[in-house]
Amino acid sequence: MKRHRIATTISEKRWDLLKKHAKKFETQQKALEMALECLENNSKQYPKLTTEQKFWLACESISSVCCVQKKALKY
Repeated sequence: MKRHRIATTISEKRWDLLKKHAKKFETQQKALEMALECLENNSKQYPKLTTEQKFWLACESISSVCCVQKKALKY
């Protein structure tokens, strides 16, 4: 298996998380690889949102949803 080296900086909060999980998975490398695999697996579980779903989520986030039936506006 071909391996690649990476170098990056992370916040103190993420550093603490990495140290915690490195103990569980034995190394930082294994902890990071597991995190990446979980990200990949979880992204497949959630289908993309439809335009309508995005609209309702946006309405909910600004706490201003007013439901009116279309037929009520015709009269």
